[in-house]
Amino acid sequence: MSSTPIRPSTFNSLQTLFKTVTFLLSVSILLTLVVMTFDFYNPGLVYLENPTAEEEATLLRIGLIGILNAVISVAGGIYFLWWFYRAYKNLKTLGIALKSTPKRVIVNFFIPIINFWRPYFAAMEIWNNSDPSTLLATEQEARHSRGSVIVKLWWITTLLGIFLTVLESVVFVITYALGNMVSIIAAILQIFMVKEISLRQETISKMAYR
Repeated sequence: MSSTPIRPSTFNSLQTLFKTVTFLLSVSILLTLVVMTFDFYNPGLVYLENPTAEEEATLLRIGLIGILNAVISVAGGIYFLWWFYRAYKNLKTLGIALKSTPKRVIVNFFIPIINFWRPYFAAMEIWNNSDPSTLLATEQEARHSRGSVIVKLWWITTLLGIFLTVLESVVFVITYALGNMVSIIAAILQIFMVKEISLRQETISKMAYR
């Protein structure tokens, strides 16, 4: 690993983005649990042909919660990508030879087929190179550093959650609850990953400024 000093003007603290992503993901998890609880205790309510006024009001409220959850989920996704971009860009200030560019790793999230693995490897690259112990490691040692179980589980549950969500339209009853639970687990792991990487980069920046 290069000993290039970090310039304060180029290193971007991730703390604000980390807190924003954590807040949005936490609210989304809570709203998802609310909708799941409602569906569990009110099976078949959405399929009623002639609901009463009270039932219509209940469906309207749960529908609005669903819309709010969708908006918050989109906002959380946008802020997470912003955090991901900043975290990857920070590696350059550490003098690390990047395998891609910050813009490219974000674009890879949206390109079919390669978005099944490229974002995972980019996340693992961020994790490994944000480890404070790599600041004093040789380039070869840094290259062979172990990956993170959190990152692996986050990506597996993320892909599984997407798969189950798509499958809901075919086997709704079986996959609905399972898909939501897997997505919640993925979101929790995502929070842990964002927190850990943010703290690691803060530690590295302080070590480099000494």
